[in-house]
Amino acid sequence: MTMPDAKKPHRKKPKALAQVNMESMRLILDASIDGLLVIDGKGIVRFLNHAASELMARDAKEMVGEKFDFPVSVSAPAEVDLFRGEKGMLSAEMRVVDIEWEGAACKLVSLHDITDRKRAADADQKSREEMLKTLEGVVKAMSGLLVARDPYTAGHQLRVASLVKVIGAQLGLDADMLKGLYVASLIHDIGKISVPSEILSKPGKLSEIEFDFLKEHAQVGYDILKDIEFPWPVADAVLQHHERLDGSGYPQGLRGEDIILEARILAVADVSEAMLSHRPYRPALPMETLIEELKAGSGVHYDAKVVDACLTCFSQGFTFG
Repeated sequence: MTMPDAKKPHRKKPKALAQVNMESMRLILDASIDGLLVIDGKGIVRFLNHAASELMARDAKEMVGEKFDFPVSVSAPAEVDLFRGEKGMLSAEMRVVDIEWEGAACKLVSLHDITDRKRAADADQKSREEMLKTLEGVVKAMSGLLVARDPYTAGHQLRVASLVKVIGAQLGLDADMLKGLYVASLIHDIGKISVPSEILSKPGKLSEIEFDFLKEHAQVGYDILKDIEFPWPVADAVLQHHERLDGSGYPQGLRGEDIILEARILAVADVSEAMLSHRPYRPALPMETLIEELKAGSGVHYDAKVVDACLTCFSQGFTFG
């Protein structure tokens, strides 16, 4: 005996899974505190959340179906400025990722408000620029202290500064490090303000006692500068510009990498200017003599890369003017 098929209970058809997923996606995106927009392959806005509507000061219903204002590509974060009518401009960081939206390939664009962060950065930059301007005034004043008392040293510092700029550029230093190096070179002999003028201008060879007195200028310069909050190691460069790689320099007898790069550059520029300039006790020496000194001391007294850079600068026509 065959039993008739039992009637299956009638059930409502469930919503398509894709539709449920899309509704969930919309809810998730709308809950984000960052502005989120879905942009299709033609650059048309398919969806935007409440945060995006607020950021752009536009009604979401108006924007859907419109062309998005910015080029959309998956790449590094970009900064965009949003014009918001009477609400003014707003800066946002824009990020883009690939997604699928309602079965089509689209882009999900996130907009994160960075207006306050940018204003703070601008304020910090302005403060830094004002501080640097003040420090430059201090440096010029210090450099000027030596002009009346010891014109030779004042001119020497300016000429050394002109050489360190081209050596630093030859070495590929960044602009900020070059600036600090230049500042240090302008006042690297400020400590000589404590040296009696009769020693500085003595026409003959210095006695051992006089030379020991002269050598103190590096430490004195450091003591003058150490409490000034330069954004570069100016005081250390001044302290170390007579140090030598093999430890034969002064005042600390530092060796190799213990000497900061700024001081190693200063050392080569300082020696170069001194040898090529007239001194109270001798005339200026020929370029050949300087080249011999630098090559002999390369890797021993002086940083080899700095020596090479310096010699390149001279070979390319650099002069102290």
